[in-house]
Amino acid sequence: MIQSRDLINQLNNSYEDFRERTLTRRRFKHSDIKPLIEVIKRNPLFSVKNAGISAQGREIYLISAGNGNKKVFLWSQMHGDESTATMALFDIFNLFGKENHLEDFKKEILNKLTLHFIPMLNPDGAEVFERRNSDNIDINRDALRLQTPEGRILKE
Repeated sequence: MIQSRDLINQLNNSYEDFRERTLTRRRFKHSDIKPLIEVIKRNPLFSVKNAGISAQGREIYLISAGNGNKKVFLWSQMHGDESTATMALFDIFNLFGKENHLEDFKKEILNKLTLHFIPMLNPDGAEVFERRNSDNIDINRDALRLQTPEGRILKE
């Protein structure tokens, strides 16, 4: 395994090699990530499933990679106006999905972990760049009542 300080330096120095170049502004929509999802679907490293649909009928994707015993679940854009984590997830997909000088690191991660991602939990909120979903519900506050399709998808 690469020493942690060396790994940090390598990741930092090579960021431009895997940065997602199409997501350049904080405000983007579900339609902006759909072509990126299509590219990910063609990569055998990833499994892409439709986890469900939003209140307004937009797909919510579940992307998985790895085959390790430890499972890690990451989601982004629970709030439609908080998009930077979504941008970071697409950077991660590019890092893992393209050959680069970090193959040993990636192999070790994917052998130890199974990673699951929902890259945009609230596509309806993202559409209008608002915190809440189209039913004016903060999905973050819907953990008990589960009155939103997005909240139910996250719980599953």
